[in-house]
Amino acid sequence: MFSLSVEGSKANDNNSYARFAACYALDGTTLEALFRKLKALQEVPEAPLAGHLAAVVDLVTHLPAKIWFAENPSTNDKAFLPQILAWLPKNSLLVFDLGYFAFTLFDAVTDAESWFVTRLREKTTFTVQQVLLDRPQARDRLVKLGKYRSNPSKHPVRLVEVYVDGAWRQYVTNLCDPRQLSVFEVVALYDRRWHIETAFALVKRLLALAYLWVGSLNGVQLQVWATWLYYAVLIDLCDDVAEVLQLPLERISVEMVSRTLYHYAASTDNGTYTGDAAHFMAQDAKLFGIVKRPKPDSGPSVLTQVSLALGYDLTSLSSC
Repeated sequence: MFSLSVEGSKANDNNSYARFAACYALDGTTLEALFRKLKALQEVPEAPLAGHLAAVVDLVTHLPAKIWFAENPSTNDKAFLPQILAWLPKNSLLVFDLGYFAFTLFDAVTDAESWFVTRLREKTTFTVQQVLLDRPQARDRLVKLGKYRSNPSKHPVRLVEVYVDGAWRQYVTNLCDPRQLSVFEVVALYDRRWHIETAFALVKRLLALAYLWVGSLNGVQLQVWATWLYYAVLIDLCDDVAEVLQLPLERISVEMVSRTLYHYAASTDNGTYTGDAAHFMAQDAKLFGIVKRPKPDSGPSVLTQVSLALGYDLTSLSSC
């Protein structure tokens, strides 16, 4: 395995870090098959997959914070946990899906004086220790996981449940004080986990990490490193464009910013523009399609339903 750090220069500029050192989303992905350009690969029945990645993306800046690579494409996501826990900054908050669900991980993050938010795996047993909130469409309880297991969780956790779209959604966090992280914020944080899915899609499809043109391990690692480094630069540029336009970063299209770089380079080369890339893109943002169109209204969002279930309506999100 090898790892890559890509620390964002703007990571500390957001006042959302008042409660936590950082808020991260964790996930893994398998790289696609190598192209069979080399003679050695042409002689095998099927081209091998290029490897497996685990990545941590900052939920505020959208920048990648750490990348781990394993040569074996069948590597389980949990195999990276020792490296992840060794890297995880103290008092940071980690959001992950059920692929990382494990009592040992929950206890290890708690012992490391950091925090997590994830979903509750189906059929997980627990013992209720304290009821913090009990409403028809929202529940918040302190529980001990693993009621019938020989190795239950060592530390208690909060089980947050909200009734959304006709079904109960269950979340688990080791932030046991609702004053540190409210029910609404637990749901909102997990809702932001999609940032890492978007990062994987952009890196693979837009930046072509799905196309491995090399056959050596060193070549694959170099392509992984270079692609994620360019992605970090691109996200930083999107943040600059968003700042000029006074819009949230989520409204800026990473794909169109990437495509507009060609026009910026051409304009600077021929001398018709001498400013920076962010202002070049912002001045013709509509022409370049840089600002995403608002999504059509398809009914109340998850967060709107949760806020109504809790008896209040929030107009801004400050999850971290």
